[in-house]
Amino acid sequence: MMKGELPQVRVEGPIRDFIMAVRTQDAGQWSREKVLIKLEEEYSILRDGLCARTKRLRENPDYNLCTDWLKTVRGLS
Repeated sequence: MMKGELPQVRVEGPIRDFIMAVRTQDAGQWSREKVLIKLEEEYSILRDGLCARTKRLRENPDYNLCTDWLKTVRGLS
């Protein structure tokens, strides 16, 4: 998005494979509890990675920049 490109909205790769496995396989292999445990693990890894970053975006980015980007994404400008 920072490069002026639209964000990817389709899921591909390992995430897509996981979603399709949950949707198409036996419920015993992917019970709600197992899915919840896996997603909590993935969330924890992602959260820890984000917290460990050395560089971050400003907490309060430029309002006009964000508004212009949102209009572009929605096809309003």
